This record gives sequence, C-alpha cells and structure tokens, in this order.
Amino acid sequence: METILKLVTEIHKDVREVDRKLTEHIADETTSAANLIEEFKKNAFVDGDAARHKQMQITALEKAEASSKFYHDIAASVAKWGLIGLFGFIVFAVWRAVLEGPK
Repeated sequence: METILKLVTEIHKDVREVDRKLTEHIADETTSAANLIEEFKKNAFVDGDAARHKQMQITALEKAEASSKFYHDIAASVAKWGLIGLFGFIVFAVWRAVLEGPK
C-alpha cells in the first residue's frame, strides 16, 4: 500500500510540474503573439493608423480600376473605328468596282 501511495504522490508531482510548464508556455506564447500583433500593427499601417491604411488601399484600387476601364475603352474605341474604317473601305472598293464596270 505504501508503494502505491509513493507512486501516486510522484505521479501527482509530475502532473503538477507538467501543468506548471504548460501554464508558463501558454503565458509566453500569449505574450509573444501579442507582441507580434502590436509590431505588425505598427509596421503595417501608416503611423499605426488602420483607417488611413484602408483608405489608401481603396484609393489605389479605384485608380487601378479607372486605369483598366480607360484602356478597355480605348481598345473598344480602336476596334469600333477600325471596323467602321474597314467597312467604309469595302464599300468604297465595291462602289469603285461598280463604277468601273466589268472588265
């Protein structure tokens, strides 16, 4: 019986030591994570201002979308006027052929 009591006592000591180490590890990791988050906030945002950072991102996206729309509109316009020019050339060539008559 005494042997079982010693064994249970040692197991209890080991469990308490593991619990202490786990608690210490959790505290260290929590502090480390909190420090990393603060460092990220400080370095990721202009002057630590998340709202300003968001506004800058929105502005950059709007500029990119406007630029994309501009180039899309230019390409559509060139294609449209190119087709109109081609159609005009074909009509002119046919009209000229009609005026010259058969050969």
